[in-house]
Amino acid sequence: MLAILSFIVMVTLAKADNLLSVQVLWRHGLRTPIDTYTNDPYDDAFFGVPDGELLKHGMEQHFTRGQQLRKMYVDDLKFVSPKYSRFETFVHSSDYPRASASVLSNLAGFYSDSPTFPTGIQSWPSGWTPIPIHTVPHDDDYLFCVPESPTCPRFKQLQDQRMQTRDFQDFLAANWRLFATINANSGDPESYSYWSLYMMHQVLVIEKDCNLTMPDWVTDDFWAQLDAANLAANDFILGAEGFGLPLDQEMFRLQSGLMLKDWMDNFEGAINGSSTLKYVVYSGVKDQILGLANADYASTISCELWERNGQHFIKFLFSDNIDEEFRTFTRLLPCCNDDLCPLADFKAFIQPSIASDLKKECNA
Repeated sequence: MLAILSFIVMVTLAKADNLLSVQVLWRHGLRTPIDTYTNDPYDDAFFGVPDGELLKHGMEQHFTRGQQLRKMYVDDLKFVSPKYSRFETFVHSSDYPRASASVLSNLAGFYSDSPTFPTGIQSWPSGWTPIPIHTVPHDDDYLFCVPESPTCPRFKQLQDQRMQTRDFQDFLAANWRLFATINANSGDPESYSYWSLYMMHQVLVIEKDCNLTMPDWVTDDFWAQLDAANLAANDFILGAEGFGLPLDQEMFRLQSGLMLKDWMDNFEGAINGSSTLKYVVYSGVKDQILGLANADYASTISCELWERNGQHFIKFLFSDNIDEEFRTFTRLLPCCNDDLCPLADFKAFIQPSIASDLKKECNA
C-alpha cells in the first residue's frame, strides 16, 4: 500500500504545472473622444479633460481590472509577490496619456496592499505605491506601433491600398445613407471617406457609453447601421481578412511584430534564468493588436508561460471588460489544440510575424 501511495505522489508531482512568466496587454479605460464634429452638443469643454484622455470612470475601470489581476496572480496563484519589486514587475506603456493614466490606475489596484508606500505623510493617497512606467515618445515608438503614427509609413501605404480596393469601395458606396445622414447633420465639410464613418462612430460610441442623450438624427436604425459598418471595416483596414483579401502578414508584422519579439524574449529569459521578471505589463490602445480593433475598454489579454515535466507551454486568457470573467482562448489559435499549447509550436506559428528590424521595414 505504501509503495502505491508513493507512486501516486511521484506521478502527481511529475505532472505539476509550474507558472514561469505572465505578460499582460490591455486597452485603456473609457476616454473622451479624440475629435468631435462641428454640431456635436457635447463639445471639447463638456468633458472637462482634453481630447482622447482618460475619464474618471476609465480610471475606475482599470483600478478594478488591477484588483482582478491581483486576485489571479497574487492571491490565487501566489505567483507575483504582493510587495512591489522592480526585479519582478516591468511596465511598458504607449506614450498616449490615456494609456499611461490607465496603467497608473491599474497598478494602484494591483499593488494596493504593497507595503512600499510612506505612512508618515498625512495626505499621501491610501495604499498607493508609485510604480515606474517605461515609455518612449509616440513618434519613435515601434513597440506600440499604430497606424496614424509617422513611425511606420509602410503600414499607411498598405492600408491605403486596401481601402482603394474595388470590394471596399463598393462597401462604402452601399452605405451611402450613412454618409448622407452624417453630411446633413454633422456641420463638417462633406466627406465620403471611410474615416468620416470611423470618426463619427468613435464620437458617438463614447457619448453612448457615458449615457449622454443622442441628437434626434442619431436614430436606433442609423446607429445600428453605423456600428455594423464600423465592425465590418475596422479590422480589415488594419490587415485582417475581408472584402476579398486574406490577412496581410506584412501589416500584422509591422503592427505587432516587435511586441511579439519582446514576448518571446521575455519567455526565453524566464526559461534560461537570465531574467527575474515574472509580471510584464503592456498598456496600449485598441489598434495595436490585430483583432482588438473593436475591443471594449480595459479589455485584457494575458499570456502565461507554464512548465510541465521539463516542457514549456503557453496559455492565453482574455477578458472583454471588467464585468466579464477571464476565459482561456488558446485553442482558437490554429497552432494549438489544447488550453496549454507547446511553446515551440506557437513560436513556429508566429515566426513570420516577428520583426527583426522593424524600423527598416517601416521605412522600406
